[in-house]
Amino acid sequence: MAQQRTEGEFSLFDQEERVLQSAASMIGMLEDVAGGVRELAEAYKQGYREQRQILRISDRLQLDLHQANQTLASQSDELQHLNSTLKTEIRLREALAEDLRLFNENLEQRVKEEVAKRREHEHLLIQQSRHAAMGEMIGNITHQWRQPLFALSLIVQRIALEF
Repeated sequence: MAQQRTEGEFSLFDQEERVLQSAASMIGMLEDVAGGVRELAEAYKQGYREQRQILRISDRLQLDLHQANQTLASQSDELQHLNSTLKTEIRLREALAEDLRLFNENLEQRVKEEVAKRREHEHLLIQQSRHAAMGEMIGNITHQWRQPLFALSLIVQRIALEF
């Protein structure tokens, strides 16, 4: 029996040793799993940090985009106002150009009429000047005729008085 116990003890001892080796192996596997879980947890933390950073960047980009859209909308409104103002200015200038064209046409017509009036007036002045010159010449001729006629008249009166 002593031998059986010794064999049993050995077998128990062997069995305990196998259990311990098995436990050690399991602990090693658990440590490997724990290391994998730690790596997974660290990767999760890193992913979470990156996700938060991406979210912050996204928020900043959305804010920048919103501000850019507001600026573009404001500039678009300003451009529309300027475009409207320019269209009004163009219409005004076109109307002024048409008025100027009509004024020039009227001015040309008025200049032609005034030139014609001036020529007619000059013609009348030339005729009046000629008539005045003729009148002066006739006056001189009559003056020259009066002296001899006056002398003849005196002679005729003297003759009439003598007879």
